Amino acid sequence: MIIATLTLNPALDKSTGVERLVPEQKLRCTAMQTDAGGGGINVAKGIHKLGGVCTAVFPAGGATGDQLIDLLKSAGIPTIAIPAQAETRENISVSETSTNVQYRFTLPGAVMSEKEADDCLDALMNLSPDLIVASGSLPPGLPDTYYRKVAERAKAIGAKLIIDTSGPALQAALDVGVFLLKPNLGELSVLAGVDALEMNMVDDAALDIIRRGFCEVVVVSL
Repeated sequence: MIIATLTLNPALDKSTGVERLVPEQKLRCTAMQTDAGGGGINVAKGIHKLGGVCTAVFPAGGATGDQLIDLLKSAGIPTIAIPAQAETRENISVSETSTNVQYRFTLPGAVMSEKEADDCLDALMNLSPDLIVASGSLPPGLPDTYYRKVAERAKAIGAKLIIDTSGPALQAALDVGVFLLKPNLGELSVLAGVDALEMNMVDDAALDIIRRGFCEVVVVSL
């Protein structure tokens, strides 16, 4: 089976620690750790750790994009990096060691043209994958409907598409239909048209999404 992931808004995930976050003071942090990040990239890393083979397809730009590619290659993960004009974004996580609380700062991606996104999608389709995981947010510049195009292209080649995103981008893909949907509890509530779901309502809400033809499988994270 050929497995590939699509990450249109990848990132360098940087993490550090400090004893306590205090405003207006210079804080002494632990050494910075840098990891390749972004929804589909994290999936590819997980598959690799489990002994599987998966190709990660993503845009990369600037020095941070080069570092992202190097991190994945050094980990032995097959990659197809499409050159992007804008620099790949960075995210920062700071752990407060005195409380074991983590603060996550997620930065927006740079504006991406639809041409760059289409180049990524074409590279993905050229792999003729059996299973596609499209995961993560859409970067600024792409229409909310872009994952619909991904779903249409996946259906055209008979690939099973797993989608993990939220909001209008998710609904656009579901209008075409996907193989597996992975909403969290809040996202499932939105799809069910309610403000919130109690635990005893989750199964029925997930089954209703399947009955409506949006997907074959629903995996709800809590």
